[in-house]
Amino acid sequence: MNSLGGRRTARRPFFMNRFSQVMIRFLSLIFPALLLFPVVNAGDLSEITDSLNSHPPELIYRIDITDDTISLAYATVHLNRGTLWLSRIDSVSNCAAFFDGDGSFVYRPPDDMETQQVQRFYGSDSAIVPFDEIYFAFPSGSKFPAAFIARAVKNEPPFDIRNKYSRIIKIPEQTLKYNLTLDIYKAAIENRQNFLWIDIAQGSAHTIYSYNPYDREQISLYLYSPRFSAPQLVSSCTDSEAAVPFRHEYDLFHYDISLDISTTGKSSLFCKMQLGLEQNGLKLLQFGFPAQYDVDSALSGGEKISYYKQKDHSLLTISIPDNNRAGDTITVAVAYRANLFYHLINRGVVQENLIQWYPHCDYRHPANFDIKYTIDKGYDFISVGEKQIDSLLDGRQLLEFTTAFPVTYASFNYGLFDTLAFVADSIPITIYSLSRAHGGKLLNRGNIKKVADDILGAFRFYSENIAPYPFKTLEVDDISVDYGQSSPGMVHLAGVTYDKSVHGVDDLFRAHETAHQWWGHLVVPKTYHDVWLSEGLAEYSATLYIQTVKKEEKQFHELLGAWKKAITTKGATALGLSDGYRAGAIALGSRLRSELSPADYNIIIYYKAAYMLHMLRYQLDSTDTDPGNFMRLLSDFANRYGHKLATGEDFIETVRPYLGARTDRFFKHWLYGWKIPRIEKKYQKKENGSVTLDLYVTDIDSDFETPYPVRFKLSDNSSLTVIYSLKLGNNHFKFHPGNRLTVKNVEFNPDYDILEK
Repeated sequence: MNSLGGRRTARRPFFMNRFSQVMIRFLSLIFPALLLFPVVNAGDLSEITDSLNSHPPELIYRIDITDDTISLAYATVHLNRGTLWLSRIDSVSNCAAFFDGDGSFVYRPPDDMETQQVQRFYGSDSAIVPFDEIYFAFPSGSKFPAAFIARAVKNEPPFDIRNKYSRIIKIPEQTLKYNLTLDIYKAAIENRQNFLWIDIAQGSAHTIYSYNPYDREQISLYLYSPRFSAPQLVSSCTDSEAAVPFRHEYDLFHYDISLDISTTGKSSLFCKMQLGLEQNGLKLLQFGFPAQYDVDSALSGGEKISYYKQKDHSLLTISIPDNNRAGDTITVAVAYRANLFYHLINRGVVQENLIQWYPHCDYRHPANFDIKYTIDKGYDFISVGEKQIDSLLDGRQLLEFTTAFPVTYASFNYGLFDTLAFVADSIPITIYSLSRAHGGKLLNRGNIKKVADDILGAFRFYSENIAPYPFKTLEVDDISVDYGQSSPGMVHLAGVTYDKSVHGVDDLFRAHETAHQWWGHLVVPKTYHDVWLSEGLAEYSATLYIQTVKKEEKQFHELLGAWKKAITTKGATALGLSDGYRAGAIALGSRLRSELSPADYNIIIYYKAAYMLHMLRYQLDSTDTDPGNFMRLLSDFANRYGHKLATGEDFIETVRPYLGARTDRFFKHWLYGWKIPRIEKKYQKKENGSVTLDLYVTDIDSDFETPYPVRFKLSDNSSLTVIYSLKLGNNHFKFHPGNRLTVKNVEFNPDYDILEK
C-alpha cells in the first residue's frame, strides 16, 4: 500500500536484457550514484522500503582475512581466516558485509544482572560463540568498514557465497518480523551512522548483536536456535561510552481521536497526534501499531505524507516534512480501519485490544486524550476521561471524553449493563455488570455486591493511607475475558469475578486491579525495568488490604507461603514452566518473559517484588502488623512522584531516609540480584533452660545481611519472637528466657517474613 492509500501497480524493470545488466554494472563502477539502490532522501517511503527489501545490498568487494579483530561495545569479533565480502558503501543508504570462514564472537556483559542472563542462555559468564559465517548490516557513513576498505578488491562472489548471503539476510524479516532494512535506511538519512546489526551464525543457531542509537539501551543480544520458536532477548544495556546521551526522538503529548465503532465489521478511526521533537534531523517517526490494522492515509498540516505499514508487523513509520528541529511541535494524523472486537459463543462481543488500539510510543508514555466516539444508540458507554458530549445524530450516539491531565493510555467499554452506584470520599463509583441482554447466553452475574464491597474497601484503604484518589470518578466494568486491566479512572475486571467469589483469589484480584489507580496511573513506571513499581506494589497493596481491612491474618501469611513456594519452585507450575528465582532479577522487568521459563514474569514481577516489599516493611515496622513507617513510605513515594514517571532508583531514594545505611545493600540483593539465601538451622537445648542456635547462611553474596525472626515457645505456653541479624556463613546465638522458664520448641521464620529457600 502506498502513502495515498490507493493500489500500487508493479513497475516493469527499466532494463530488460543481458546487455542492459552488463551496462548497469559498468555504469555503477563509473557513476556510483546510478546504482539501483535508493539514495539518501529519495522519494516515497513505501516505494523506497519495498525497493530496499527487494534489492538488498550487492556484495562487490573481496577482502582476504587473516587474524582481524573488530572491537564493539561490550563485544569482540575475531575473524580468524576466511573471506570478507563487502557491498558498496558510498551514495547508498543500506550497506552490508558477509564473512565466510572461521572466527569467534565474545560478548562480555557489563554487570551482574546481565551476566546472570548470559549464563542462563549460554552456560558461561560471557557469550562465547564460534562461527563459520557472520553478517553485518549498517548505514552509509558507518565507521565499520574503514579497517577493511583499503584491502578491498572488486570481485563478484561465487554462487555458494551468494546463496549463504541470500539466506542470512532474510532472517530479520522472516524470523524476527523485524524490518531491518527500514531501520538502516532511517539511520542513514538521519545521520545515525553507528547503527549496526550483526548476525553470528553457527549451523542453525544465530546470535544477534545489535547497536541501535535510537534505543535507551543501545546494545541488545539475541539468541535464536531450533530450541526456541522466536528469538530470545538475552541481554540489553546502555553504552556507557556513547558520545551522545540518550534522548527520545519525540514527545507525543496529545491525541485527538475520532472512532466510529462497528462490532460486526471494521471500525473507522482517525487519530491526530501532537508531538514535540526532541532531536535534530528527524525524517521518519515510528509508532507501535497493531499488525492487523489497515492504514488508509497519513497527513501533516493537512497534506498527505508518506508512510509505511507492513502487513503482519506491529510498526507504523511516517515520513515527516524536512527542516524540523529539536523543540519544534508538529501534528501528524493517521486514518485507519480495524476489527476492534471479536465474538465468542456464550460471551457476546469481546474487545480485541483494550489499550493499544491507536498509534503509541515508548513504554507507558503519558499524553492528553480527546476522544470522540460514534456508536449505535441504546448502549451504556464508559471511557477513560471526563464525558463532555452525549448526543444523538442520525440515529447514532455521539460521545466525547477528554482527560484533565496526561495519562498512560485510553480504553473504553460498552454494552448492556446492570449497575450499582455509590459515592466514597466524594468520588462517584459505578460497578457495571454485563446483563444477559448483552448477547452472552450463559452470563450469571449474581456477584456484583461482593465486587462492590472489595472495590470500596480497597479504594478507601488506598485513599486514606497512600494518596487521595487521582481521578474524578471510578468506573469498574465487566469484560468477557479471563484477566483484569486497569486504565486511568477505570478498572476492567474479568467476567468470572462477577460470577463467583473465591476466598483469597477474587478479593485479591479486585484489590490488585484497583491498586493500579495509584501504582501505574498516579505513579507511572518509566521503563520496562520499573514495571514492578506497578505490578509488585499493586500486588502487595492488595495483600495489605486483605490483612489490614479484611483482618484476614491467616490468609495474609498463606499468601506469603504461596509466593515463597512459587519463587523457589523449578519446573511445571499453574502458570507454565518456571525457573523461579533463577529466572533473574526483579529489575529485568518484561525481559523475564522468555521461552526458557514463561511463567517467571508473573512469579518474579508480581510475587517476588511483593515479597521484597514485605521484607522492606518487616525491616521498617518489625513485627507490627498495623501500617506504620512502611505506609508512610508508600505515601511519600506516591505524593512525590504522583503524575510523574518514576524509576526503581526513585523508589530507593525515597526509602533511604527510612532504612538508612541498609538501603543500598537491601536493594542490591533483592531488586538487582537474583540469589536467595539457604539457611541451615540447628538448635540445642541446655540444662539451664537456654538454647543455642546455629544458623548457617549459604548461596548468597558475601555482603548479604538480613533480620531473621525466631519464635521460642516457652514452658508457660507463651511465645517470644526474637529478631536476629544474619550474615553469610555461620551465625551462632544463645537465648535464655529467664524467670525460671525453659524453651519447649523453636520455630524459624514462622510467618514467612524473610524469603529463603
